[in-house]
Amino acid sequence: MGATIRFGGAATFGHLTIQWREGANRFVVLMHFAADRQHWWVSDIEVSDGRPTRAGWLYFTGPIFEQQHGAAFEGTVRLAGGRSTYGEAGGLTFGELTLTAFTGEAHRDPTSGRMPESNVIGPNGPDFIPMVSGSTVAGFVSVYWNNDAPVASFEGQPPDQPVVGPDLRTLVGYSGPGGGCVPVK
Repeated sequence: MGATIRFGGAATFGHLTIQWREGANRFVVLMHFAADRQHWWVSDIEVSDGRPTRAGWLYFTGPIFEQQHGAAFEGTVRLAGGRSTYGEAGGLTFGELTLTAFTGEAHRDPTSGRMPESNVIGPNGPDFIPMVSGSTVAGFVSVYWNNDAPVASFEGQPPDQPVVGPDLRTLVGYSGPGGGCVPVK
């Protein structure tokens, strides 16, 4: 069993992807990080459900591990999944975890700045942009996630894009098929 670990992101958003195989089954853990001027946190976690065919996702909502910039989360956390692709139930446990993010970043307002050009992410644009559902703003989605889905090659269903409220901590929904926001129940 070997694991592949990738981190990508911008000044106030990032995602950590961990992939591994157990026999013929591929497993994936996606952690979505966010930050404001004072704190960083994990806004949600998506985990493959372990089904051997047409695998789906288990969703764990945050904020989780919230800390001030420069501080690490240390400890054990047990999470219960509230939503899944196929109605699977499951939990997630991190034991003796040490986690930190955005330690060397320039902290700025994650939703201000001019809109970036298509497929361009940089220090001059926002890291989160409004998600419009119908004619109203349902919340905010990461520009990085929007332009560079981290597990496009995963063998099962693609994960939904998390939609967070204006505080960037409260998960308000997930992007739905064909656009729009499906609220968290």
